[in-house]
Amino acid sequence: MWWKTLKLRRNLILLAIALGVCLALSGCAGPVPTPTAEFEVSSLAITPTEVVTGEAVTVKADVTNVGEVEGTYTVTLIVDGKVAGTKEITVGAGATKTVSLTYSPDVIGTYSLGLDGLTTTVEVLKPALSGPAEVSITNNCAIADFPNTIAFTLEGSSTLPVANINLEYGTDKRTVVSEVSRVEPEYAPEVKIGTSWVWEMKKSGSLPPGARVWWRWRITDEAERIYVTPRQTIVFEDTRYQWQVEVAPDLEIYWHSLGASLVKDLTEGVESRLSGVKLEVSIPDERKPKVFVYLSAEELRSAVLFTQEWTGALAFWDYNIILIPVRSDNLEWAKRTLAHEITHLLVREATFGPFGDIPTWLNEGLAQYAEGEMEEYHREVLDRAIKDDELISVRSLSSSFPADPSQASLAYAQSSSLVSYLVETYGWAKMRELLTTFKEGSTYDKALQEVYGFDTDGLGELWRAYATTR
Repeated sequence: MWWKTLKLRRNLILLAIALGVCLALSGCAGPVPTPTAEFEVSSLAITPTEVVTGEAVTVKADVTNVGEVEGTYTVTLIVDGKVAGTKEITVGAGATKTVSLTYSPDVIGTYSLGLDGLTTTVEVLKPALSGPAEVSITNNCAIADFPNTIAFTLEGSSTLPVANINLEYGTDKRTVVSEVSRVEPEYAPEVKIGTSWVWEMKKSGSLPPGARVWWRWRITDEAERIYVTPRQTIVFEDTRYQWQVEVAPDLEIYWHSLGASLVKDLTEGVESRLSGVKLEVSIPDERKPKVFVYLSAEELRSAVLFTQEWTGALAFWDYNIILIPVRSDNLEWAKRTLAHEITHLLVREATFGPFGDIPTWLNEGLAQYAEGEMEEYHREVLDRAIKDDELISVRSLSSSFPADPSQASLAYAQSSSLVSYLVETYGWAKMRELLTTFKEGSTYDKALQEVYGFDTDGLGELWRAYATTR
């Protein structure tokens, strides 16, 4: 009987093998997975980091769809372990959108705020009281004298003598870490509150027109009780002129004493150039680039302290504010310059974060690309360097450009050509992927290797072959 059992086992093994081969040949590997949307949440930020009871906290984060199809995602705000709000957001495949939720705490203390696994904290303080309470504020204001100063004034009274008064202030400048400045103005240690402080731009550096400044006062009485006034804001406006505004999809242009048709021509020219830069960056309305158009370089320089005589245009990248002189006889220059500077803002938006360092040739090359066709002067400089074998290495162009004017011109021309090579050869999708890789903290060589398959030196060799044949 044992030989029958052995024969039966051998037949079962052969049958299993045959069945496996059959399934493999017939493609019976199961159904093809349906493409889905997958989401990642990053870049959690709250504004402000300290509030008084009843004041709203804005919680923002970036939602990226790393899946293959468009989808809708529900973001959940958790405060001290409890759901405090939800928001649905629809994001296309490969795209990133910023979601914003608000929360208004009504009890003093430290709160833990979480957004889909990302957490931070906010400090909730007691506000300054009014009427018959311990502190009564009768005057709390800020007055700007553009472009020189902002004067802050606080008046009121306290039931107990004041032991300390601090002014806290800041701007809407975009930074990775929230910046708060504090000063202790002169005051008398009595129940009557009266103090002021002047922010002198000559000492700190100038603010651009259109910058938003916030402030609040922190008052401590002799019983060591702290009161904080509600946060207020003021716009640092150039009040010397009556401004009008032209609103476009990618920017807002503020102007005075110019013809509306000229401003419209400027706006359309800039938008047309930006349409060729397919970075697909979405800038929230509160950070949309603002352009202030002055009638001359002299008029522009009078709006900002300590500018050089040769200054033509100014870009305040941390504020998304650009200043430029525009006349009918320099309109084409203005279009190219604005497209250049706004592209810098878009690149900064795409790579913003603690690690978003990118090579100088890439930053300047994208901005040059936005201007349109390479200017004849830069073309001649580049052709001469190719002919004389005097090109600057791409690795050298990754850091600061040369101070020598002729070498600086060559650096800009090479950067423009480098970006043209990458875009024409590999497309915009790869360029967007490269910027994302830099945002995540990759080194220059590693990012190029990961996205394109070559490092900085390899790019130099491939680009040189491309440039010499054009």
